[in-house]
Amino acid sequence: MNVRNRFLAAAGLALASMAGPALSTASAETVYWGCAKNGKVIPGSITTDGPAPCGDGAIRITWTQGRTTIVGLVSENGERLLGDDYTVTQIGPGDYRLDFPPGTWSSFPVITVTPFGLPGAFTTALVSYAVSPGDGSVEVGIVTSSTVGVWTPHDVAFFFIAAASQP
Repeated sequence: MNVRNRFLAAAGLALASMAGPALSTASAETVYWGCAKNGKVIPGSITTDGPAPCGDGAIRITWTQGRTTIVGLVSENGERLLGDDYTVTQIGPGDYRLDFPPGTWSSFPVITVTPFGLPGAFTTALVSYAVSPGDGSVEVGIVTSSTVGVWTPHDVAFFFIAAASQP
């Protein structure tokens, strides 16, 4: 697939994602709800449709399995165009900060970033740091350049994917 077609495919995916809920941008693979009594799950109470109605002294329980994935698209001026569960701040030319709030991650995420721009441009986007105080929040630095090789800070739109396993 040539560069032009790859760009058009990526642009179409981004527009489709922004157009509706068909593509999820944040998910824990499955959230399970149920009821327990005397330390045992009540048969038939497990659902994935939301909180289970528990009665007769039972307690509501919930758990997740799988992974958490957050996908985002950020404009060159630091505007969040796609995704939830994060905020973005433009610090300076080609310098952005992503913030995931407390409780987002149960383990440290792996983060990838890809510049989004016109074909023929040789833009670069990199994760410059990622830190967490241990409360499930993560702050991520993203830097972008208009050139490959010699770093030339420049405002560039970018996609990111952040994913972490859940215990």
